[in-house]
Amino acid sequence: MPSNNGETTRDLSLRGLGIARLGLIYVADDIHAGRLVEILLGFNAGDIEEINAIFLNQRVMPLRLRAFIDFLAERISPKLAERR
Repeated sequence: MPSNNGETTRDLSLRGLGIARLGLIYVADDIHAGRLVEILLGFNAGDIEEINAIFLNQRVMPLRLRAFIDFLAERISPKLAERR
């Protein structure tokens, strides 16, 4: 099932239309709830895709940006830590 969109690939997998290689950001909740099952764990390359937040050209970071970065760190980091 070829797709270049993680959400679409997740949806197709949940519908039973194939297997997928997706980051945990897309499927950790589904795996935990038993909606998806990890397979071929012995062949996992262990790769991760880093997310960087870059803020340029201002002295003070707006509070809304700081809140968004904190939200991402809280939402994504625990899912990555579960795999380590």
